[in-house]
Amino acid sequence: MRMLLVLLRRRRPAPAYAAIDEKTSTCAGPNGPAQAKRSHRPNSVHQVVMNTFVFALSLIEKVSECAPVPGLKGAVGAFHILMQRFEDSEDNMHDFKDFVSGIDSLNHILSMFEDTSTTGRGLTDDLGEQLYVLSRELTVLKGQIKAIKKHSRLRRMIEARHDAQTIVRSFRRVQGFINEVMVGSTLKAEIRLADLWALEHLDKLPRAKDARYDYINRPLCSEGTREGVLKQIMKWVKNPRAHQIYWLNGAAGTGKTTIALTVADILAKDSTIFSASFFCSRESEGRSDARLIFPTFAYLFARCDVQLRNRIVHVIKDSPDIGHALPREQLVKLLIGPLRKVYTGTQRPIVLVLDALDECTGGRAPETILTALATEIRSVPFVKVFVSSRRTAATSDAFSIDALRQRREVFVLHDVEKDVVDADIREYMMDRLGRAAALRGLSTRPWPPGNLINKLVEMAGGLFIFASTVCEFIEARGDLDFRLKEITDRPTNEYTGIDSLYREILEYAIGEFPDQATVDHCRSIIGTIILLQDPLSSYDLSQLLQLPPKHIQGILLDLQSVLSVPDDVHGAIRTLHASFPDFISARARCLPAMYVEPSPQHRMIVMRLLEIMREGLKRNMAYFIRFKLNKEKHFPGSLRYACRYWADHLSRTNAENADDLVEALSHFTESVDFAYCLEVLESLSNPLEELSRGIIEKAEAWLSDMSESPQALTVSLNHARRLLQVDAPGPSLFCLFGLSPDTRYAQREYGRMCSDGTRNGVLESILQWANGPYTSQLYWLNGAAGTGKTTVAMTAADLVTMDRSKLTATFFCSRYSRYRRHVQHLFVSLSILLAAREARFREQLVNAVRRNPQIIQSHPRNQLRILIVEPLQLAGLSGRPIVFVIDALDECRPLEEDAPGKILSALAEHLHKVPSLKVLISTRPSLSLSRELKHASWNMPPIQFNLHDVDRSLVDDDIRRYLFEVLCTNAGIMERLSPNWPPDELLDKLVKKAGGSFIYASFMAQRFVLVGSQKLREIADDPGSEYEGHLGLNLFYGRMLKHILKGDEEKAKHFRAILGFLTHLHKPITLNDFETLVDIPEKALHFRLLELECIVVVSSATNLIRPIHESIRHWLTDKNRALPELFVDSADVHEDILSRLISCMTSGLDRSSRVSMFAIGDIESTSEEPDEGLLDYACRYWVEHLKNTSPASCLQADIENFLETKLVFWIERLYSSGELMVAAAALEHARTWYHEVSQPRHECVKAFADAQQLLMERSMMGALG
Repeated sequence: MRMLLVLLRRRRPAPAYAAIDEKTSTCAGPNGPAQAKRSHRPNSVHQVVMNTFVFALSLIEKVSECAPVPGLKGAVGAFHILMQRFEDSEDNMHDFKDFVSGIDSLNHILSMFEDTSTTGRGLTDDLGEQLYVLSRELTVLKGQIKAIKKHSRLRRMIEARHDAQTIVRSFRRVQGFINEVMVGSTLKAEIRLADLWALEHLDKLPRAKDARYDYINRPLCSEGTREGVLKQIMKWVKNPRAHQIYWLNGAAGTGKTTIALTVADILAKDSTIFSASFFCSRESEGRSDARLIFPTFAYLFARCDVQLRNRIVHVIKDSPDIGHALPREQLVKLLIGPLRKVYTGTQRPIVLVLDALDECTGGRAPETILTALATEIRSVPFVKVFVSSRRTAATSDAFSIDALRQRREVFVLHDVEKDVVDADIREYMMDRLGRAAALRGLSTRPWPPGNLINKLVEMAGGLFIFASTVCEFIEARGDLDFRLKEITDRPTNEYTGIDSLYREILEYAIGEFPDQATVDHCRSIIGTIILLQDPLSSYDLSQLLQLPPKHIQGILLDLQSVLSVPDDVHGAIRTLHASFPDFISARARCLPAMYVEPSPQHRMIVMRLLEIMREGLKRNMAYFIRFKLNKEKHFPGSLRYACRYWADHLSRTNAENADDLVEALSHFTESVDFAYCLEVLESLSNPLEELSRGIIEKAEAWLSDMSESPQALTVSLNHARRLLQVDAPGPSLFCLFGLSPDTRYAQREYGRMCSDGTRNGVLESILQWANGPYTSQLYWLNGAAGTGKTTVAMTAADLVTMDRSKLTATFFCSRYSRYRRHVQHLFVSLSILLAAREARFREQLVNAVRRNPQIIQSHPRNQLRILIVEPLQLAGLSGRPIVFVIDALDECRPLEEDAPGKILSALAEHLHKVPSLKVLISTRPSLSLSRELKHASWNMPPIQFNLHDVDRSLVDDDIRRYLFEVLCTNAGIMERLSPNWPPDELLDKLVKKAGGSFIYASFMAQRFVLVGSQKLREIADDPGSEYEGHLGLNLFYGRMLKHILKGDEEKAKHFRAILGFLTHLHKPITLNDFETLVDIPEKALHFRLLELECIVVVSSATNLIRPIHESIRHWLTDKNRALPELFVDSADVHEDILSRLISCMTSGLDRSSRVSMFAIGDIESTSEEPDEGLLDYACRYWVEHLKNTSPASCLQADIENFLETKLVFWIERLYSSGELMVAAAALEHARTWYHEVSQPRHECVKAFADAQQLLMERSMMGALG
């Protein structure tokens, strides 16, 4: 009996049809049939009784085999089968219920994607069709189940096994659809990611964005005109045996560009032809650069063909500087090579349309392009090139070489029969003027008159530019009949064609001027416009010519037939045709009153540009507008132009008898440092180093033409060149240490320097120390948070760098940068900067690194000796003045503790070996640093300057000057406030509120930019009695946030969460990752961040989010300083962050979570997947948050679950990302923390042991490999 009772308690195994394989279970989800196994269904009393009864029947059936009762075995067996069928049917009903629930859940998910037009999710057609089929199959399956459930109990008992098999087959079919959708979606996602990667690399290729045909604002050939030449060109395109190059040449004004535009338009609309276009123009910097022609063609082709794009992208990846290579190399690598590999054997013509090649600047650029084509194009016979240009010496010589002469066809526009050209011009003018007449209401009579059109055609002399300009003149304003007769009624003279028309237009305009002064103004304006390297607006021209913008527009009102003059004073003024500048600058052709001699006009322009730079450039320009997203737009256009093109105009002036120009240059170099010009150049799209070097070279070339070159100017340009090298060290120097060439951490950060006239005391102290021969080698600048230490350090670095006798290197530490917070990068970066400026030191540094390849991993003491001290001694530079500026040393965050102490001990040990080397460090007040400085052995005691001990009145004066300058500068940009703004009483209130804190002034300047002058007044007028006794920083944070909160408890809760999390993170994370981390709805979070812009920064470039200053955390966690509704407890915040990080790692770490080895060199870069970025942060810093969490935390269960299941995967991920040392240190800290838990679990202790074993194995692999 006991054995029987034991058997009765056992659970009956599930039927065979319910045993679905594990793979099906995974796809089905928690509600699928595979997880509806009987082993997981709770037993009821009814079920226990049924199991017992069935088991008893089985026993009776077995016993009846030996019993002599006739028919008993059969009856019992039949009844047994009946009970089994009954049980199977009941099991089916339970399974069917689970099936229906799972189908409903899956259908609900699919319904969210059915109408992509309303959801905006943008599913592809293929995926939408697949989801539709899947939804239909699920509906069919659900219908089958419902039909079976409606059967009678007897039928369900009879067909139980058949019903189960039917449902399983249907379910497997649905599973197949799901797998198909998942695989297809994954593959498409991978393809899309590959496309995005390719496009990202393709966008790095420099190009002229406005050079393609559909960006050119000019009309195409009118219908019925130019039919002969267009027909011949298209015949050449489609003839595979025709020559590869077609040269359309003609005189100025014969309509070459219009024909080229029409050809490009026809080719683009023909799907059987693969084409791209580039329209050169000397009015545009990009469209006149010969180095951008072939990269632009490559970019346009790559955007249209995936295979070609992949080839071109690999070229860009292998040769990152291909965009700056010689045209011939660009042609071979970017076009010929990829086209040959992709299109060899094709019948599809590939056509390049290249217009106005003669307008490319720089030496013999047209000849360079054509020679490259002639040499290389023969290897791709399916490629054809349509070229249009004037016949110049360069183009004629290029087309005359044998390689090109054998491969080109020529069409000379000005050799076309006169009758054909005249007919086209007549058709064009009739069409255009007829449309103008219809708009003016002259369509009631035939207009224009045929006889007048015939006369205009005769006057045109075959020049389409004449016809176009006449139409512009007639349509400009006034009565159409009067203007038409004014042109046709004038007597003929020795001037014909376009010259006569230009003279007529100028004479008409001059006749409207009231006096000779206006005529002189007109000549100066036109002369400047035609010689500008980049078009300027009338507003910017007014700054250049010192004339009012409306006056300039009024003078040009009657010249709109030759110039494009927008109504907006900020719109660029352009010439309509290249023949007009040629006419104005030709003495024999132009009106004497309007003739402009280029060289004197260039001299006048460069004199004014130097004056604009001298008046406009200052040290803090970038800082004044640093809160704006687009700095380029907020630098005055005239100043941008001056900084960019002053050397271009200088190179076009006569260097002889240029005493006035030399004097202006000398005055400029004496009063303005070239570093200020770099601030403006940095806002332009061109690479800073290349752009600045070109400017310097042009100025040096002009000076070399002088009989006696001024020594001061030469020295100034040499200094500028060295300064440029400091700000952009070569990539090869970084590669020596295995670092990425990120110069942002090496260069001086323009725009964060002291305003003129502020911080004089500390700056004079630093300069006196730097220049003194017998002073201490170490200067310690310290001050509390917000006292402006970094600003002073940057200004000091800037002032010391101006001294050309000194070598200077800087390192600005920051806890928010992985590179700049690591102590082992400090001396490495300083050595790189020195090497960029001094060739002898560079040579010794390279040798030192080759002898010590692992130096970047060494102790700072060894780095200072090997990378700096010994190379300086070997290079013979130990006597040259050298100054290092190391800012925020206390923000170094190495694996070990006391990083600042390691730096100071290294300096104390080796600094005396190079007596001419001086080091300025800035930190917050620190007892440990004070002890280190006192106990270390120095030749002379370090100089110490405490910013927070400066007399309060002096600090207030400096803050007042700073606020005045920043508010004045931004006032003109923001609201066009009066010249007397800001008023003295407002400044007095702001200075009083600052409480001697410069960070307050910085915040207030940003607040003004964000909210305007009225809100600034409201904040200044608020007495803030509740916080009157606190420091200015407390007052600022308290009043600013209270002003935003306005008693809203929900908003306060969100602010507390955002600021608490943000200030306790160990490094910035992306906004997407922060959204995942903080428990606030996405829309509410974004709205709150907009309100917190004054103290929270989201980088537009990297999308990283961080507090604007670390003092926010100090204020937020201090009960005596923070607002009661915003106070946060650090331990609680760390615990909340740890909870989310543990959850992230628990769900995100598995066997496939190793980081790709290709990403090891880019650990600091922002991940495209938010979860991956947050997972990276969690893996690196969860232990740091754990250290600040109590072992008695309520998270113990979650932490133990993570330790037992994911700790090994965590080690693997850090190992694959090159962070094994981080893992080792973190593991030890975690083990120490867990030992303090009251009841540690054996499984967790074992997990630590396993992780330690894995760590040792990976360390051995790294050592061996």
